[in-house]
Amino acid sequence: MATVGDSFADGIYLALRSRPDLLKTYDVRVTRWSRPVIGLARSDYFDYPAWLRNSPEMRAADFCVVQIGSNDMQGIPAGGRNRWISYGSEQWKAAYKSRVQDLWRILDQGRCKEVLWILQPGFEKSSVMARNRGLINQLQAEALHSVGATVFDLRTTGAEYARDDVHFNRDFVLALGGAVFRAIALSRQAQQANCAACHGGAAVRNALSRCDVSPLSLATVHPLAFPPALPAGKR
Repeated sequence: MATVGDSFADGIYLALRSRPDLLKTYDVRVTRWSRPVIGLARSDYFDYPAWLRNSPEMRAADFCVVQIGSNDMQGIPAGGRNRWISYGSEQWKAAYKSRVQDLWRILDQGRCKEVLWILQPGFEKSSVMARNRGLINQLQAEALHSVGATVFDLRTTGAEYARDDVHFNRDFVLALGGAVFRAIALSRQAQQANCAACHGGAAVRNALSRCDVSPLSLATVHPLAFPPALPAGKR
């Protein structure tokens, strides 16, 4: 299993590594493809999808757990000096959804047999992050729904955060790691019971919808009215 994404995915990696008992129980070996301070918006800073696609030392993983987007609340380079696509504009939304789908295809078509994608938390203690996470989540959910990906909401209340009020505390990270283990086990069972080439993805989502993987829950796509987005720096 590989973790994919930013510092939030790194937290999942550390949570899984901290439970050797569960690694043994679920027969999971975890590898880190996640990196801090990366995203899909600032490909000029680091082209993360290209790194995933073009790194020959990476082997294919049975499962990839993705969480990315906390650094994407900013403009996208448009090519040329000082040219940017304004964050939250219609052009930005289209470009961002395309980048989400590009990342999913890189994973689905060469790196991962099964992709489990986790959306952004509520950011209840950071007003700027909370204001913008709805846009990120909606665009990711729409982009991934159209390709049949398995996407999770992540339920938070405010008690889950560390001192920086953005990242998770140790207790919640460990709880999230346990949920990921359960989701992987359910996905394996669904794949073994169904023809993965025909309808394995639907079977996986059906199994996950009927079992407790809290604080995760299968995401649904629905229209949202977005307030004007506020700029947010890298996290």
